[in-house]
Formats: sequence, C-alpha cells, structure tokens
Amino acid sequence: MTNVSEELARLAALRDQGVLSEDEFAKQKAAVLAGTSPAPVPKKKGSMLRNGGIGCLVIIGILIVLGVIGSMGKPGSAGRGNAAAGPAVTDAPAPLKVSAVELARAYEANEARAQSDYGNRPLLVTGTVDGIDLDLVDDPKVKLRTQNEFLSAQATLVDADKPKARDLSKGQKITLLCQGVSEVISIPMLASCAIQ
Repeated sequence: MTNVSEELARLAALRDQGVLSEDEFAKQKAAVLAGTSPAPVPKKKGSMLRNGGIGCLVIIGILIVLGVIGSMGKPGSAGRGNAAAGPAVTDAPAPLKVSAVELARAYEANEARAQSDYGNRPLLVTGTVDGIDLDLVDDPKVKLRTQNEFLSAQATLVDADKPKARDLSKGQKITLLCQGVSEVISIPMLASCAIQ
C-alpha cells in the first residue's frame, strides 16, 4: 500500500471532485489512519461529468448553434411560426419602374453606374418581346427590344412562369417583375422575372 499521506491526498482529491461525499471521505480516511485497507471507491453512476457527458453536451450545443445559424440564412425563415401574428416585415425596396430601352441605354452609356443604379434592387421592366429562345437546358429566355436591333435585353423567368413563355409572341408588350440585373457586353441580363 502507498504511504498514508499519499492515500489521504488521493482521497481528498476524490472528495473535491465530488466522487466521494463527506461521509464516504471520513470513513475512508479513518480506515487509512487505522492502517486497514480503505473500501474501494464507489463509482457514481449517472454523472454526466464522469461518464463522457461533457462531450455529448458540447456536440448538442454545436448542433443547436449550427441549426440556428442555418435557419437565419434561409429565405422566408423570418416570419415563420405564428401565422396570426400577421405577415413578416421585410426591408425589400419597392421595384423600380424602367423600360427595357432605358435599361439598355444606361448600360451602354456606363455599365458601372447602371449596375449601381439598377443591379441591387427589384425592377418592374416594360418592353416589347423581341423573341423567345431556349438556353442550354431548354429554359426559356425572353428577349426584349432595345435601341440596338442586334442586342436585346434578356430575361430568365421564375420556374412558375416558364410555361407562360409559350404563349408570348414577338411584338407583344409585356411587363416583368425581375429580382436582379447584370450585364454581358452591355446587354442587360434580367434574372428571376415574373410575367405581370
């Protein structure tokens, strides 16, 4: 057996860690001082700290944090829950009304200014259909007439409106609500457009 002072220090450490109660510590200490073998230290069952529970708590905490962060980035996640509370308040700006011709002129004159003015907001674009083409995956692209007869503004449609493209005709006047615009060689490329 180890010497008495080492055994008492070990028992005191177990008491400080909560493995031994004060009564158990006193009995073990008395046995060591009497020169008899102390009873084996009982294992406390169900203690999360001694049975690897800290790791489980850390993992659960991380999963909760990741779930909260993930739900913050999902579109439409705000305002879920109590439907009686009313519609969710959004800070989306009102769509800017512009014609396809005005948009094309702006991009032709100064792409940087046009992207700054039109690129970061929804647009209500009016124009004349110049054609309806299919892209590489057979999604319709609506071409809108501009001042340049060789370069038309192009609009991709939201999924719900793609079937409506078959009913459009060249020369037809339409209005599109588009969620964004970019450019390719000064040609406005309208994205996520809904036919109004």
